[in-house]
Amino acid sequence: MTKRMKAVILAAGIGKRIPEFTADIPKCLIPITSSGETILQRLIAQLISLHVNNIRVVVGKEGNCWTRENRDRVKDI
Repeated sequence: MTKRMKAVILAAGIGKRIPEFTADIPKCLIPITSSGETILQRLIAQLISLHVNNIRVVVGKEGNCWTRENRDRVKDI
């Protein structure tokens, strides 16, 4: 029997201390590699490699960076 591993990612932060990166995107969508991989993509990939098979992402509901486009980007990830 496979054990179900769960994770909750709190991705609601807007990155107030790094405004040069987060003027129009939430902190979790900052690209961290030359190929454009985001912080959220890297974290999810690491969890999957550890066989976490139930991942939930909690996003913010307010703020300039939480546009419909950015919410859709998180859903696509």
